Amino acid sequence: MFIDYYITVRINSDVGIVVGVFILAIFILIFFVLTIIRHGKLGDFKSNIRIERDRIVLPSILELELGRVILDYYKRGKYFELKININPVKKITTDTIILDELCNSGFYAASSKSIFQGPWLHINAPGFRVIKEPYSGIVGLCLDPSKIPVKRVELNIKSEYSGEVVGEVMTNNGGFTGKVNWIYRVTRTPKVVFDEKSGVYRVIEDYTSKSRARSVRLEVCGEVDLAKKKCLTIVENYEPNKEIYGKTRILEERKIVFTLEGCTTCLKDIEQLISDSLLGYAEGKIKAKLVVDIPMGEDVISEVEI
Repeated sequence: MFIDYYITVRINSDVGIVVGVFILAIFILIFFVLTIIRHGKLGDFKSNIRIERDRIVLPSILELELGRVILDYYKRGKYFELKININPVKKITTDTIILDELCNSGFYAASSKSIFQGPWLHINAPGFRVIKEPYSGIVGLCLDPSKIPVKRVELNIKSEYSGEVVGEVMTNNGGFTGKVNWIYRVTRTPKVVFDEKSGVYRVIEDYTSKSRARSVRLEVCGEVDLAKKKCLTIVENYEPNKEIYGKTRILEERKIVFTLEGCTTCLKDIEQLISDSLLGYAEGKIKAKLVVDIPMGEDVISEVEI
């Protein structure tokens, strides 16, 4: 009787494992089929539009929502999530989108591949969403650097450890340019020493003060929320009394990018364009930061909103 019970339990257990593996295989198959379908829809849309000098010619007459597209892609637990919202919304039915009407304002985009924060991508830009088949859920975004306002800020640090450091940051073509001027006057005094090899006394200059700073750097930091922040170093200076220039990635021309709502694997083109960086501008979201790096001590920092 015990043997019959053991065999029955063992058979039921094996059947349960087989059924579980079969169900898992079905889910994986469904996922891949849906992925192929989604990529096929996005690929078909992209291959059937024309982006001309002043307009996007759509594959057919489509019903669209126009407005500012807010796209967030991030990791939650073991899985990635993609959320897309459009606000405010203007509905139109058309086969042509005039680019000057679509790209009517600037954009803000930030992306991080940090293992501490978890990979994430955020874009806030003018765009559209198709709301009816055969291309329902297709989303287009306009990233136009010419619509970014020109902003310039200056930062200044005076410290006994570093002397005077002046930094400047400016928005430029969707990216940021900057310069750092580090001024430190080393104080020297004459000192008489005996040279044992030659047997004579010599006068040398001895340092009475020297900068404790290892370097000074200029950064630009953009945030999405408390959990998502991206900082880029524009320029780092290791030598006092030298003016150094630098820049972050820039977007030299207008880009129209596309993705599909709900498709976390349809962001390849967008991710390559943003590429672990900070582009564009949003008021209240970006700060310039000047940092004096003090070894074995607390850094001296100045921050200002751009």
